[in-house]
Parts: sequence; C-alpha cells; structure tokens
Amino acid sequence: MPEPTVRAVLLDLWDTLAWNEWPPFRDRVAERSGLSVERLRRALMQTLRLRNRGTYPDGAADWAAVFAAAGIDPVDQLGAEVAAMEADQLSRDAHLFDDSVPTLRRLRAAGLRTAVVSNCSHSTRPVVDRLLLAGEADAIVLSVEVGSVKPEPDIYRAALAELGAEAQQAVFVDDQVDYCRGAEEVGIRPYLIRRGRPTWDDQDPPDPAGFAVIASLQELPVGT
Repeated sequence: MPEPTVRAVLLDLWDTLAWNEWPPFRDRVAERSGLSVERLRRALMQTLRLRNRGTYPDGAADWAAVFAAAGIDPVDQLGAEVAAMEADQLSRDAHLFDDSVPTLRRLRAAGLRTAVVSNCSHSTRPVVDRLLLAGEADAIVLSVEVGSVKPEPDIYRAALAELGAEAQQAVFVDDQVDYCRGAEEVGIRPYLIRRGRPTWDDQDPPDPAGFAVIASLQELPVGT
C-alpha cells in the first residue's frame, strides 16, 4: 500500500530549527544563585514540565520555581533578576541553523503547510518573534501557550488543527526520541534530527530507538 501523501510538516524549535548559547548562561545563573551547575540542572529538570506547560504566570515566576526547587529562599527577587538576564541573553545568543529558513521556504514552495511545535517556557515567544518565524511557518505552537507538552498527544493535535491536516498526512522532526515517539503514537511519521551538538542538559543522546535519523533539515525527504 502506498504511503499517504504528506501535506504538513511539524518541526521542533530548539536544536532543530534554532540553537542557544546555553552553557555560558547556565554557568552565570549558577554563579549568581550560589548553586552548583549540577544542582541547578536538577532543579531545571525537576520543574521543566511545569514551566513548559505554562503553570507559572511569567518568566520571573518560572525561575522562582527553579530556585525554590533548589532550596533557595526567598526566590522572587532572584527569579525576576535571572528572567531579565535570560531575556537579554536570548535577544543576542539564540540563532537559527543555516538550513532552517531555506527548508521552511522549500516546504512551502512545494505546497506543504508547516508548524513550529516547541516545548518551551515564557522566554521563547520573544525569540520566535525576533527570528521572524511566524512569517516563515504557517503556525507557531508553543507548549507554554497551549498548556500541553510533547510527548502528550494534545500538542501535536493542536498543530494539526492549525494546519488543517490529518495525522497520517504529516511528518514531524525533533531531536528528542520521546517526542518522536509521541508523534508516532498520534499517527504522525517522525524523523529524529541529530545535529551533533551537545544536549542542553549535558546528557548523552539516547539510542535513536529505530527512528529514521537525519543530520540536517536538508536531508528531510519531503518537499523535494
């Protein structure tokens, strides 16, 4: 049986379309807060889903939750200070990969609809705006705004609804195995991108678990 025609492409943001000079900033936050890098990393991971789901009202509250998880008290002033530091850092040090915009334009030129689908906190919307991604993709679906995080099905379904596409008509690109698995469970064909960069949380990338692997967006076999 032939594979269904691809009509939509969902693409992750961080480490798929864009990258951030995270380690130097993380080290600055650790120094400012008096935490070790490892303790900060654990607190970030402990609060990750809550921050990405939009549980807290803004970036200052996101960081306050991180510092509370690390055992710091009080946290409000520190959270606000670090949120301002983060906004400044992201205004300078978040970048698109060289193949991102050309790929988005290639896909659109081929008649495909595209969506950026990101697990992210409040700090990411200004980055999306600065990088002008809303003009390059048909939809921007941020977990912090829709209240669902990958690999939960609702965030993929929200993107499909924005594009007017069925799951079997879509493909998905992400650097995380679990998020590729979540897309597959919804019925979307996933591609795992491995750009050869360190992961943001300093962990070794997991086994690709049988997913199709690409090293760049230029290798994505749709829209050609």
